[in-house]
Amino acid sequence: MDLSRPRCRHWRELVLLELEKKPDIWANASSVVEYMDPVAAICYTNATNVNWYVEYTRVSSNDRMTVSPDLKTLIIHRVSRYDRTLQCETESIPEFPWRSEPLSLSVDYGPDKVQLRTSHIILNGILSAKIGSEVHMECNAISRPSPKYHWTHNGSLVSLSGAKIILPSLSWEQMGRYRCIVENPMTQLTMYREFQIQVHRSEHSHVVNRGFYISGAKVVWLIVIIVLSSVYLCGILIYILISHLSTRRQRGT
Repeated sequence: MDLSRPRCRHWRELVLLELEKKPDIWANASSVVEYMDPVAAICYTNATNVNWYVEYTRVSSNDRMTVSPDLKTLIIHRVSRYDRTLQCETESIPEFPWRSEPLSLSVDYGPDKVQLRTSHIILNGILSAKIGSEVHMECNAISRPSPKYHWTHNGSLVSLSGAKIILPSLSWEQMGRYRCIVENPMTQLTMYREFQIQVHRSEHSHVVNRGFYISGAKVVWLIVIIVLSSVYLCGILIYILISHLSTRRQRGT
């Protein structure tokens, strides 16, 4: 039995494994903006069988990325926030793949939809609160890097900047429309969320009623005054009428 061939084959594979090394990977950018910037990655290897991995998942050409005919270049036309890690893999010898070190991408994105949290319920864009009550307002949005927050009140910029605003004692001057503006300077995207603070309906009704309220005793006195005034006016009118008739009779005689 000739045992030289298996030994030679095994020795040849060991030699190839020694000669083969991990492929190197390079990209034309390390910091990109989601859905705006493309990325081209190159796998430096002499191998002809190359596989590509994005976020440790094997990929091939699709509507968002393209693998070159020689398999050594990967182009991502529209980078997403989930394309943060790139790798290439070579397989010169079956069952002995070599994968490159992970290449990390910094992907800026957002802000996404602005979320609003308040101490009072907002219904149809209206926050109802009582005068003198404490009102908390906070907005946030998913973004990389962390976004900048600005607030406006009735169209005027609020001096305090930040995601959160606290009104310790709500006043009439603080009523009106509020807008939270979220800005990402890297992606140059801006989003906002707005609502309106109004006085609580029950309190508003109470204020209106209080302005026109007259007690029962005052109503009685008001009626008496009106009746007496009417009698007095009627007396004056009767006196004027009698005087006028008397004057006419005297002239007739």
